[in-house]
Amino acid sequence: MTESLQRFTDFSSISQRPSFTGASVSLQNFAAIVGHYRLPARIRCQIHNCHQEHLEGWVVRLQDGSESVIGQQCAKTKFGTNSDYFREQKRAQLELKVLDQLAAIRRVIPNRTGWRVAMRERQAALKAQRDTLSFLVREAPESLLRNLHERRRASRIAVDIEVGRDEKSEDRKGRECIVTRWYPHRVGALTGLKALIHDEYAQLLFRIAKILPILEEAQADPAVSKTQLATWASELGQLEGLKHQADALLEAGRALVSENNQALWPYM
Repeated sequence: MTESLQRFTDFSSISQRPSFTGASVSLQNFAAIVGHYRLPARIRCQIHNCHQEHLEGWVVRLQDGSESVIGQQCAKTKFGTNSDYFREQKRAQLELKVLDQLAAIRRVIPNRTGWRVAMRERQAALKAQRDTLSFLVREAPESLLRNLHERRRASRIAVDIEVGRDEKSEDRKGRECIVTRWYPHRVGALTGLKALIHDEYAQLLFRIAKILPILEEAQADPAVSKTQLATWASELGQLEGLKHQADALLEAGRALVSENNQALWPYM
């Protein structure tokens, strides 16, 4: 007989359940796992002759209908080789995973419209910045790119280069001509260009394109297939991190073409 699993975060919500007695638990009187807990204060495991203090474990129903608690690791050590307990623990762990997935989806659904807007804004900004920096990579001096490749492991790079500028001048006979003069310059904050070379723009744009339709269709519905639920929860659980990564890359790109990088302007 299976039970619908519940989660607990404080012992009082367990001890106040009508069937809770905290009786000694053995393989002979164990019936089912009915809940999971992760507590702020330690409690004693009620497996017979154990009493190990722990923070995480299972609320179990016994053969007489009463309930008790057992430490998760204690149960794994003492009951884990029993086939009946092993099947029940596996069922409970799978149900916990579904509960976590549903919770991840429910956290996003109330603000799915806001998330769609935020992701689309970053998608457009990343595409525009990628196009700008792609042009830079094509036009920038080979010495700059080679230097950058050699030092690509640094998160922020200062590169010394000479920049050639074509300027109007006069030859010895006073005729107007164009000469190239070279000026030393230090280029800093090249994280944006480094990221482009390592294709971080493409990776982030791929992930955003993947998550946008999920924002439209995801539902916290236990009837949905486990595979679909897992996919939705996994992707939506990364939303906050994806947003921060996009913002960091956009900031790095902006730094690349900031006032401190005047040497790059002719190539933009």
